Amino acid sequence: MKTGLIGLPNAGKTTIFNLLTASSQPTGPFFTETSQVHRGTAKVADPRLDFINSVEPKEEVKYAEVNFVDMAGFMVEHHDKSHRTPVEFFTHLHDVDAILYVVRAFDNPEVMQVYPDANPKRDISAIELELIVADMDVADKRIEKLEKELQARKDKRSLEHDALLKCREFLGNELPLRQLQVTREEEKELRGFRFVSQKPVLIVLNIGEDKLGEAVPEEVAAYCSEKKFPLIPVCARLEEEISRLSPDEQVEFLREMGIDRPARPKLLDASFKLLNLISFFTIGDREVKAWTIPEGTPAVEAAGKIHTDMQRGFIRAEVIAYEDLRQVGDMKTAREKGLFRLEGKEYIVKDGDIVKFRFSV
Repeated sequence: MKTGLIGLPNAGKTTIFNLLTASSQPTGPFFTETSQVHRGTAKVADPRLDFINSVEPKEEVKYAEVNFVDMAGFMVEHHDKSHRTPVEFFTHLHDVDAILYVVRAFDNPEVMQVYPDANPKRDISAIELELIVADMDVADKRIEKLEKELQARKDKRSLEHDALLKCREFLGNELPLRQLQVTREEEKELRGFRFVSQKPVLIVLNIGEDKLGEAVPEEVAAYCSEKKFPLIPVCARLEEEISRLSPDEQVEFLREMGIDRPARPKLLDASFKLLNLISFFTIGDREVKAWTIPEGTPAVEAAGKIHTDMQRGFIRAEVIAYEDLRQVGDMKTAREKGLFRLEGKEYIVKDGDIVKFRFSV
């Protein structure tokens, strides 16, 4: 899973990136003329995996991972301090599966901003429009090329052309493609374009310390609800400082600041939910490991996540639900109570399943 972090300059993207990936990329109060991209990985701590390892101790515990890409700030159009976002930016964005909009909701006169005031609704709209314009450009270029090809053909029909025209009309109304209803056939034709306005979005509202504990402004909450954007308020600078403390110090600091749960696990959990992802677990000779798959994945495809040979030679899956193992406490008792099941290819793997695949090639 790969997630992109985008937003206006100095909204706090790199601070959030550092928080998520335990990186130390520099941040500053001024605009920088750079298209540099930062990449990092976050391990998703999962107490279920820790429990499994306590039951069946192995040399390694391998958690699920999320890859993050921190991109340069959007240089929004029609502003005297800015210019259009370069095309290279969208090359990186096409490759991500989901997007985190990092949106400024703090006031700090020492940090240069595109706009003098903090207005999250305006900034989210500006980002959305940039994605829509980028997708319109992609659609226009492909439509122009297809129309030249169709002129030379006797059969003028093209499902790809029709699907792109549908997209262009929708984008022309300043609507993102994630809201467009398409048929299964149209989806297949459009899949390769990886349109950026089609990707699921999470709003990270970067608030100041003075706003901790306060409700999200009603206008912002209502706007995100209307757009169906999940919304998480975070004081990025403070959370990054907390993440560098020892576990005991973190607990004490969070209690003093009135924060119920650190932002990092909240953001990682929300990133998983954006793509309807779940985790199943395996116990090997040397490791216990979490594997990430889309919700609704059948057992034979989950096996292929581990190795193509497992999918090709799939026989059956031996499965126990995590909660069943947790309640009895050990594998021997679980087997005695008949909690293990043998499932076939079509079995839909559930979140928390502990699976051993039987296969032959």
